[in-house]
Amino acid sequence: PALDAESARALIEASSILLITLDAEGRILGFNRACELSSQYSFQEVCGHHLWEFLAAPEAADTARAFCTEPTPTGNLEYDWIAKDGSRRRIAWTRHAVTDASGMTRVVGAGVDVTESRRANQRLELQCRVAHAAMQSLSLPSSIHQVLKTIGESLHWPVAEVWHVDDATGTLRYAEGWSESRMAVEEFSEEAHALALAPGQGLPGMAWAALGAVAMEDVTSDALFLRPESARRAGIHGGLAAPISLDGVIVAVLALYHREARKPDEQLLHIVDALGAQLGLLIARHRSLEAVRRNEARFRAIVETAVDAILTIDTRGMIESANPAAERVFGYATAELIGKNVTLLIPSPDRERHDSYLSQYVRTGQRKVIGIGREVQACRKDGTLIPVHLSVSELWI
Repeated sequence: PALDAESARALIEASSILLITLDAEGRILGFNRACELSSQYSFQEVCGHHLWEFLAAPEAADTARAFCTEPTPTGNLEYDWIAKDGSRRRIAWTRHAVTDASGMTRVVGAGVDVTESRRANQRLELQCRVAHAAMQSLSLPSSIHQVLKTIGESLHWPVAEVWHVDDATGTLRYAEGWSESRMAVEEFSEEAHALALAPGQGLPGMAWAALGAVAMEDVTSDALFLRPESARRAGIHGGLAAPISLDGVIVAVLALYHREARKPDEQLLHIVDALGAQLGLLIARHRSLEAVRRNEARFRAIVETAVDAILTIDTRGMIESANPAAERVFGYATAELIGKNVTLLIPSPDRERHDSYLSQYVRTGQRKVIGIGREVQACRKDGTLIPVHLSVSELWI
């Protein structure tokens, strides 16, 4: 049996789906409880007003008008509407235009709030873009600059900074920055270079002390901000910052600035917090790479200055490197040895047996000479045989 009017109204009010009814001009005629909860407006506040007067972001006004005037009877669209507190909600709508017996047309919309799913996708996409940007350079300053550019452009915050913790002084110092080309931030950045921020001091210091993301609605009028005049001249107002942690220790702070005053946005703060954690991983990666490079340089220095001949070979017996001492001992230039089989330096009968020894070791892992020093003979370039003490080690890379 068909529902009576009262039961239908109760079902509409109990629905978790946003249900809205408009006349042909876009004026609101019906607005269920789900709409009230999402928009924070009561039906009485919006009744009779055009949809775009209250509930559409300025850039979405034309989309909201199309919701009412689209000639097709059904359709789908998605746009941001503005809640009473100024927050944005992303709504995916399905519309149906219904004409009654008197010829009056009404538009009925059923909407689903997709804000959280869209934000989750945006966070994931941003983190992927940041990871990609971080891989574009081998140096930490260059990587951070690329990451700041990616974050600023993706979030539409035109100025970004990283402040690092100076362990010697226990303060934050300006490390790297990025800004859109049309932002005149020279003075703003110069002032940053001169600052040393203690925990709780300035916007970056506040994030350091809070151990989490913080925001300033307008840095030009906030007494805790230390560069208000240069910010005003640069056209900077909104600000937010988040700590960058490595192994649970804050090592730096990310700060972002906007042209407009911006009220604290919890979702944006969560995003910036996550970016801070990601930047911590970037710093850890570069520190590990730097440690590897230092170890490699130390190893090369030891090998290059050693008085003993040192060669490295691959699993096929091909020589990959030779130090200067090897040139003196064997009489070959390094370029003559690289890429040649090490049997070049081994006299018969061991020369003919060497490849089978090596292949057996690679196949079985059974060691015969590795780790055991012994006296053998070696061939010089001029064909003479010389006694050498052979010591073989294995290195897995």
